[in-house]
Amino acid sequence: MDGLINRSPNGQWLTLAGYDADVGTTGLSTSAAGTVNRVVGRINVSGNIDTSTALNNWAGGSTPRSVITTDGNHFLLAGGSSSQGIRQANLGDTTTTSFSTQPTTLRHIDMFGGELFVSTGSSTATAAIAQIDQSTGAPTYLPGVPAPGTAAVGINAYQFWMADLSGAVAGPDTLYIADDRSEANGGGLRKFSLVGGTWVDNGGVVGVQPTGAPAVSDLRGLTGVVSGSNVALYATRNGTTLLSFLDTTGYNGAFSGTATLLATAQANTVFKGIDLTPGSGAPGGIPGDFNNDTFVNGADLAQWRGDFGVNGESDADNDSDSDGNDFLIWQRNLGTGGATPAAAGIPEPGAATLLGIAAALVVRRRRRSLNRL
Repeated sequence: MDGLINRSPNGQWLTLAGYDADVGTTGLSTSAAGTVNRVVGRINVSGNIDTSTALNNWAGGSTPRSVITTDGNHFLLAGGSSSQGIRQANLGDTTTTSFSTQPTTLRHIDMFGGELFVSTGSSTATAAIAQIDQSTGAPTYLPGVPAPGTAAVGINAYQFWMADLSGAVAGPDTLYIADDRSEANGGGLRKFSLVGGTWVDNGGVVGVQPTGAPAVSDLRGLTGVVSGSNVALYATRNGTTLLSFLDTTGYNGAFSGTATLLATAQANTVFKGIDLTPGSGAPGGIPGDFNNDTFVNGADLAQWRGDFGVNGESDADNDSDSDGNDFLIWQRNLGTGGATPAAAGIPEPGAATLLGIAAALVVRRRRRSLNRL
């Protein structure tokens, strides 16, 4: 595989991107799509892998990077081509059609609160993250987020993750970005909060770290879990390490600190994307826990209201939209959930939360990739 990993908004699917080629084949990233098809990998809750979607006109001359689905059958595709925006295809297709022409040079595509977002490295983009209108395909660049850049200015955004931490702000209000820039240029984990319609920079874990702390530059993969007002984040760095971060500052709070090293890639393997494993029911594993904070409470009702009528995070019954049935699920489970963890409670390897994280590996040369991924 070559791309990042995504879990579907309803928690039922993992999607990833790769090539229809044997492991060890060279020149894949610059090959024409018709010469080497780009493949969508879909993994369900039982771990079954489908790679029947081999596409001959996606990310030609560049890399397939990210795929999102809401139903396991229709895919939105982000690739690194400077001439293609978001493409779309259905399960088993051999060709794609255009979904959005701008921006181009895409990295990560994902959905939060029923809305579609993408990160870009395009030199014409005014921000590194854009929200895409799902009816027209038109981008709205997030105000306050820096424009793409690899030097000391701008941001080299790859995978990003959003949370709803404030009941006073409709929809996702906190944004974390894996910034692939070098240590010298301030790369690392960035945090922004939506305040009065603008994304305010809340800092992050960036740049050169203290002696003994793991480096945080060159981040690519990123996912997170909300527990109360705390956010545990997990990231892959430079293909070599798996890191965790804990943000206890909540909505619009200044975020800083250091990373914790969770794992180092073994010889001949590389950490790529990262996301939670698929599971049954609501994304948080508790029916009615629409904002994935391990509690079913008033914040989930606010999430349901914001998602009503669209395929958002509060689609607990998997019928492609948020409706009255989802409200009944919330009502029946109101008050359920676990206790708020201590501020230092970052899961260690082997703990339940970490076991729910899927980190993609490039396997050894002698072994074929996951059915052509």
